[in-house]
Amino acid sequence: MTEDDGNAPPRCRPHRIGSTLMRWNRALNAADTEALRAFWREGREGLKNDRRGHARGTFKWFSPSDSPSPTHADHFAAFQPRRALRYVQKRRGFRLQLTEVAGTRGVRYRGMWVLDDGSTYQVLGKGEILCKGRRRPLIRVWSMRVAAPGEEVSWEVCPDPPGGSRPGVLVACARGSF
Repeated sequence: MTEDDGNAPPRCRPHRIGSTLMRWNRALNAADTEALRAFWREGREGLKNDRRGHARGTFKWFSPSDSPSPTHADHFAAFQPRRALRYVQKRRGFRLQLTEVAGTRGVRYRGMWVLDDGSTYQVLGKGEILCKGRRRPLIRVWSMRVAAPGEEVSWEVCPDPPGGSRPGVLVACARGSF
């Protein structure tokens, strides 16, 4: 954690949000629908009746703009958890590595999208996390965009930690909370 202004409620502090998003990232990459349901607070019973245009409750939307690879070019938006879970299952997971997250309830994040050949592309996104007064944070909104090949995105999310950050470590800060 590089910055915590102490203004967020205890259950919404950067360390807790960062830990939550690391678990979320693993569940998304593994297409672990049981874990994703827990982040969206959806049990199997709730999904059976989810036929409305927009879901009620905690889930609002899930929208990844997919890999820049010509074989995977895609944009997807789900406004119901059932549709989002089917998409993740169909894709057999993702290749996302989160690197930075800023904010406590409304978050911005950066990461890398890794293709099968090992090439990487920058990822930018935003989300909304319900954390205040909850035992376990819930992901309400998740939206991401993969940068085009060669596109260099300059979006500072968090200040660099002293000595830089190690690969595989998520840097979290309270900067830019909204």
